[in-house]
Amino acid sequence: MKEPQLTVVDEFQVVGIETVTSDEREEMFSQARLGMLWSTFFSEKVEEKIPNRKNDQEYFGVYGDYDMEPTSDTYGQYTVDACCEVLKIDEVPDGMVGISVPSGNYLVFEFQGDMADVAKQAWNDIMDFFEGNKTYSRAFTTDFEIYRKDKPGEVRIFVAVQ
Repeated sequence: MKEPQLTVVDEFQVVGIETVTSDEREEMFSQARLGMLWSTFFSEKVEEKIPNRKNDQEYFGVYGDYDMEPTSDTYGQYTVDACCEVLKIDEVPDGMVGISVPSGNYLVFEFQGDMADVAKQAWNDIMDFFEGNKTYSRAFTTDFEIYRKDKPGEVRIFVAVQ
């Protein structure tokens, strides 16, 4: 894994479809939701139904609403959106959600490989990075992945840091 780069991201908006999952759930094939989310996104051509798309070459995976409270019944859960960045968030089609990704400091990790395989391994590498890192700690606010149609096999993952 290449050394991540610290960057400041300005707030932006996305529209897409959402699921709620956890790392534990994703480990069990019968309960995993991320594969189904992306399968729906592509098979139902969700991106084509999103008004005011900013860039037709990019799509995003946005992670948020992390439940980090150990005493919570939903501890470890988070939301994931398969989505596209929009110029404005005033038109959200039925069955979709619109969210704002907050501005802040993010570490940017870059990975190469097949989307289905690279994302899981990338997040494992990112978790390992933060376990041994004394300089940065995750903010657990909003994280996001950027995929580009014109660069298949490449993913850039932005992890919010404190």
